[in-house]
Amino acid sequence: MIAFSNRWFYNNKLVVYPSFPVDPHCIKRHFCTDGKYIDRTNNKEAVLVAEVIANRLKSDKTIGVVAFSQEQVNAILKAIPPELSEETDRRIEQNTLFIKPLEKVQGDECEHLIISLGYAPDENGQFHLRFGPLNTGSGRNRLNVLFSRASETIDFVCSIE
Repeated sequence: MIAFSNRWFYNNKLVVYPSFPVDPHCIKRHFCTDGKYIDRTNNKEAVLVAEVIANRLKSDKTIGVVAFSQEQVNAILKAIPPELSEETDRRIEQNTLFIKPLEKVQGDECEHLIISLGYAPDENGQFHLRFGPLNTGSGRNRLNVLFSRASETIDFVCSIE
C-alpha cells in the first residue's frame, strides 16, 4: 500500500524501513461496464460494491468501504442484500466494518479496503470532470489518506477507464 502512495504521490522519494517485497495482487480493479452517474450516485456501481462486500464478509478480516460522496455511500447501503444486513450491522457495531464518504475516513484503518469511485458518464453518455473534493488543492492529500487506510488489500470499483 505504501509503495502505491510512494509511486503516485511522492515520486518514489519516500524511503520505508524496513522495505518488504511488494505484492502486485494487493490492489484489484473491478470495472462496472454500465454504470451511470445520476444525482451524485452510481447505482450499478453500488450493486457491484455490495457484491465485493459480500465476498469480503466471508473472512473475519476488517473491512472499510469508502465512496466519494455521502450519496454514493447511501446507494451502497441500499444495495446490500437484506440477507447480509444483520451481518453488516453487527460488523459495523463491532468496528470491524465501516462504510463512509471520503471526507470522514481519516483515522480509520482496515485490512481490506473497498473504494467506490462512483463517477461515470451521465444518462446522456456525457462525462464531466467534476470530482468533488478531489478537485481542490488538498485533493491529492485526501487520496493519500484514503490509500493508506488498508493494510492488506484494496478493491477499487469504478465505471470509467
